[in-house]
Amino acid sequence: MEKKPWGIFVPLKIQKIIYPKEKIDIEGPYILATLSRRVSVVLTYYLLNRIKISANSVSFFSFFVSFSCMFFFINSNYLCGSLLACFWSVLDNIDGELARLQKSSSSFGVFLERLNTNIFYVALFPSLSIGLYRDELVSFELMILTFFSISFFIILRSFFDANFPYKKSINMNSNLKLIIACQFKSSFDYRKKSKMGSFIFYLWRNIFTQCGMHEILLVLLSFNPAFSIIFLPKMLLFFSFGYLFINVGILLSLILHNILSK
Repeated sequence: MEKKPWGIFVPLKIQKIIYPKEKIDIEGPYILATLSRRVSVVLTYYLLNRIKISANSVSFFSFFVSFSCMFFFINSNYLCGSLLACFWSVLDNIDGELARLQKSSSSFGVFLERLNTNIFYVALFPSLSIGLYRDELVSFELMILTFFSISFFIILRSFFDANFPYKKSINMNSNLKLIIACQFKSSFDYRKKSKMGSFIFYLWRNIFTQCGMHEILLVLLSFNPAFSIIFLPKMLLFFSFGYLFINVGILLSLILHNILSK
């Protein structure tokens, strides 16, 4: 890495600590994460680190932001909720950046970060569904489906955020098997071998996971109240069924890979 990523206004030796190459390689195709790093690394280095703010303090503050996001969505203030969701993504960067810069990484910090992410998932679409239901814009059945889809996704996503569970089957002699392996967050080396697997991974991750596109879409659709009434219910419907299909896909992928590995 001879040059800094565009817009990273910190010394190169500091950037290599705050935003190392492995992070750049993984996050490059993530839309919101790529944009928010241009803000977070500057805040981390020039402000928060210098006033001795700890990574865990940022994580605890992120909890407050998530609950505030829930409050605004439930009370039909969709624009404030959406802006807070984007702000949360910046904080999600900062806690890790501070931990690397201050050399304060810990198992407790990792636990806080995972808990923070789970709370954020609950804060986003389920609370949005409550607000839209209270405004009589979506049905009770869709609100329940949203809660079910997100809750199940939170449980199952640990499979995709963990290491690839079949490390012993390194010989990927099947394209389908390789594409399945690419869908795990830690499977960066596999994604180098399969353009299709990499494309599918970043497509669904950009749409359905944090720091991709859905926070930006929420902001765009919330600026105009007339747009909110028309498009937010449609967006909720799309994501509720999308998460449901992802849940089914995760289960089928694990079953299918088990079969192909025998």
